[in-house]
This record gives sequence, C-alpha cells and structure tokens, in this order.
Amino acid sequence: MEPVEPIEDTWTSKKYAGCWSVKPAGFEAPSSEAANRWFAAQLRGSFDGLSHLARPWRVELRTSSGADTTIERREGEASILDRVEAEIARLTEPLHSIDCALDVSAYVRIAPGAAPIRAWIRRASELTIWGGPNASASLTLDHTLFCPRSPDGDDNAEFYALNAPILESALRAWERRIGPIREVEGLEGIGRYGFSI
Repeated sequence: MEPVEPIEDTWTSKKYAGCWSVKPAGFEAPSSEAANRWFAAQLRGSFDGLSHLARPWRVELRTSSGADTTIERREGEASILDRVEAEIARLTEPLHSIDCALDVSAYVRIAPGAAPIRAWIRRASELTIWGGPNASASLTLDHTLFCPRSPDGDDNAEFYALNAPILESALRAWERRIGPIREVEGLEGIGRYGFSI
C-alpha cells in the first residue's frame, strides 16, 4: 500500500520528537563478510520487530571508504529488504552504518473533520544501525503522532489513544529481536516504550 498524505491538525512535524536506541548483541568483525552478515541480521531483525510500525522506503548502505549504495522502494513494492540484503551480500567492503528512511503506519486524518484512518505515511523518520565496538541502532520519529500533545501544548489525545499502543508494541518487539533499549531522548513525557500523558 502506498503512503497517504495526512493533514497535520493536533499533531505536527517535530525534529527528534522521539528517539530510542538499542544495543545489539554480538558484533564481531573479523572479516568484511562477517561484519556485513551482522548488519543484514540487525536490519532484518529490526524490521521484523517494527513491522507494524515502520517500513523502509530508502536504505543507504555506508562503507568506511565512502562507497555508498542507495536503494529505494519502487511503487507497488511491498518491501525492499530482499534487495537490500542481496546488495549487502554483494559488498566486498565492510559496512560502517545503514540509514533507513521510514514510512510509518499510524492513525491520521486525510481530510478536515474526517475520522482517523490507519495508513502508511511518509514523514521524516529513520532507523540507523552502526557497527564497530559501540554498535547500536536508533529509531527516530520526527513528528508528534504518538505524543499526548504537540510541542505547542495542543491536545493530541485522540491520536495518542490510537497510536501509542502501536508504538509501544513495536518498541517491545524490536527490543526482543535486537537488544535492550538503552537510551531515550525526545519531547517531555518520553519513556522506554513511548510517551506518557
């Protein structure tokens, strides 16, 4: 399903509204092949855990030498993960990081006064995976769809009630797949599994 264009009413775009970081287990890089297999496993595990919340529409594979590769979702394509994994397997250099621009599945309104519908939307949100001795993965949402209020104090209770359980479920599933959530940053009320009122 293609993303819809929502209207922002009681929610808004907000840079770094929420960011959750996990510490994946098991990074060892004795070879390029082993490091890249680890990245592929973290990528697949992340999107298995986040599947009801997020999907990648653009993935940038970054190597230490700067020989980066970008893969974008094609119209009508359900997932780009198979193509991304094939590209990772083809690489002869170790990956440094993977940056994924996300579509997010949430309740939104697509016309003034319309009832909220759950749909994929394309708003600035991303998943980043880093390798090396400080290997980590971060999910960043740059909007307040999952917050009880906007940064200006607008009441967002309607969307919060609908969307908060989606975020919490996804963060818990991601944590089970990849590793514990270690760091949380964002707007007031942010916590390990979302936002509180």
